[in-house]
Amino acid sequence: RWVEPALLATIVATAAYGLSERVLPSIFTLDALPSAGDRLAHPLTYWNGQGALAAIGLVLAAGLAARGRRLAAAAAPILGLDLYLTLSRGSIGAGLAPKK
Repeated sequence: RWVEPALLATIVATAAYGLSERVLPSIFTLDALPSAGDRLAHPLTYWNGQGALAAIGLVLAAGLAARGRRLAAAAAPILGLDLYLTLSRGSIGAGLAPKK
């Protein structure tokens, strides 16, 4: 019962850490990654990996919210912004693909 919410909390914490420099640049400064350019790549240091993690988190949050855990729906804006800022087309496509 606790594994899925704990996993979602960890993914949201990872996304929030990566977004911290973009949301509060006067407080947080992360190391620049020359290969990433303007893409969000922290903390995994690879934008496709960060995007894939956010896509997995979005699917997990939707599943938990559908089962009545309303707090999981609050993770969607953070994960969605994280996914968008990675500019990872593959991760965005994977996050939007229909699930069976």
